[in-house]
Amino acid sequence: MRKFLILASVAAMAVPALTITLTPVEVSASARGCRNTGTALGGVGGAVIGSNLASGGGRTGGAIIGGLVGAVAGHEIAKSNCDPDRTTYRAACRNETRYRNHRAYDVRVCQGRDGVWRAV
Repeated sequence: MRKFLILASVAAMAVPALTITLTPVEVSASARGCRNTGTALGGVGGAVIGSNLASGGGRTGGAIIGGLVGAVAGHEIAKSNCDPDRTTYRAACRNETRYRNHRAYDVRVCQGRDGVWRAV
């Protein structure tokens, strides 16, 4: 009976995750909605994992701690992945050999957003 209840609760928690996953991208296009979804899914997943990892009578405490950690992790992951205003910038870098007092030394030089190469 206990295994049946665990399987039923996992299946009940999987249904919202599947519906969110299968919804079109245009429906959850806002960054706030995406972060909220990540927080909710992380909290539920963390609670399930924390409850299963806790032993004995501490299952409730494990579920609470796991839910909090999962919610924070889900929010941070969603924030870095779902923000439409986020623009990624990849700096071009190279190594150069420069000379001082007739001695060579290597310098790492990267191109900034303004196009100017600067030593890092």
